[in-house]
Amino acid sequence: MEKADYKYYAMANTDSTVLAIPKEYFFSTCDKSCNAHSVIIQNMLGILAQKAYFLNNKVQLLTSGSLRQKIAKYLLENCNNKKYVKLTMNREQFSAYLNVTRPSLSREMIKMQEDGLIEVDRDMVKIVDMDKLSDSL
Repeated sequence: MEKADYKYYAMANTDSTVLAIPKEYFFSTCDKSCNAHSVIIQNMLGILAQKAYFLNNKVQLLTSGSLRQKIAKYLLENCNNKKYVKLTMNREQFSAYLNVTRPSLSREMIKMQEDGLIEVDRDMVKIVDMDKLSDSL
């Protein structure tokens, strides 16, 4: 069954022009086999693949057991080679991302810091003990 409408919307902060592209445009290249058409299809497939990867990771994160496991999984997936994670979300956004309350998130991160797993300094989290953090998964 094909859906005609989608319940999504966007609001522009400035005057904008909207380009509507029929979905059939992405099914195959045009008769002229133009390069631009192929590039647009490849870009759209890349965007969809990135979105699918993001959503798959989020499902795995949300189905992790405890709040500590969710935090540990997020930190381990997003740490750099120096064991630091720069949180790109504030605590309210991070708690919403993990589907928990903000006070619960803050309490658990404090406990993890007290347990010697992490050190938190505003938007930077240092993983102090990678092995123990991995063991908490």
